[in-house]
Amino acid sequence: MMTLSRYHQIYNEKVVASLRERMERWEAPLTSFHLRAAGGVWNLQREFESRDDHPYKYGYGMMMHGAYHYVDLATQILSLNAEVFPERQLKLEVSSFGAFPIDQYQRISQLIASGFQDGGAWWSADSDAGFRFGETDVTSAFRLVDAATGRTISLGTLSFEQTTPSIRSWGDLPDSLYNVNGRTSSVDLEAQLSTLFSTHVHCYDIPRGASADGIDAFARVTTRANAALLPEEQYVSEESFDGLFHSDSNRQLMEHWLRGSEQRSSLASHLRPMQVTEALASSVLTPGHLVAVPF
Repeated sequence: MMTLSRYHQIYNEKVVASLRERMERWEAPLTSFHLRAAGGVWNLQREFESRDDHPYKYGYGMMMHGAYHYVDLATQILSLNAEVFPERQLKLEVSSFGAFPIDQYQRISQLIASGFQDGGAWWSADSDAGFRFGETDVTSAFRLVDAATGRTISLGTLSFEQTTPSIRSWGDLPDSLYNVNGRTSSVDLEAQLSTLFSTHVHCYDIPRGASADGIDAFARVTTRANAALLPEEQYVSEESFDGLFHSDSNRQLMEHWLRGSEQRSSLASHLRPMQVTEALASSVLTPGHLVAVPF
């Protein structure tokens, strides 16, 4: 299964691995997790109907455009609690809200959009386009709970948004670019082990040169800890990484698969992320409604 973060230099090697080691050593649960993935995707209103790649007109939206990569990452991190509490049955409860193509005209500057001949509402207020097209933005709140007692273990938020800063400056989609809608990514996450430790990651794209395909990735990892109680830790630490390529993770996965040594991304290991993806997508269609997933 091809997802961003099973061999990722930052997400897996720096975040998941370090959290697992500390949680096992301190017998400490993950109590807070917040993830925001900003896709920076700018589709014009007419393109929701006209595009056959990433086809919103068939109901394909943000959850399947790229959010599942980060649902997979979030699920990996939240699943670490099952290693701390192996005897407990956990349950994830999510409640979500979304934005759709029919909302876009009132969420983007009309002054700027008019330069793309995209000003004004593309669909009437009574149109069925609200749910006929896939979602562009999703934000959710969740809690991970002990199913037997109803006691909360983890709280957090998950946001997967496309209506975020882009580098698009052209009207018609160019044939010469891979990045035809000016996508620039920014991912921000923080995981906390109650009063002991937290790790924060900001991984974002930096445009290089005139071409929209000239994109580099940069990451900063910041940790905070109770160093008075944990002398092996620092109160604050920071590491920076430049020249990242997210495709390296998929390349390693394929190399392991071709050698018959793949251990991190079996089909069975994607069942839980897909259940969470389904729960998020379902809750978006019933705003504020609670959807639960066995964990």
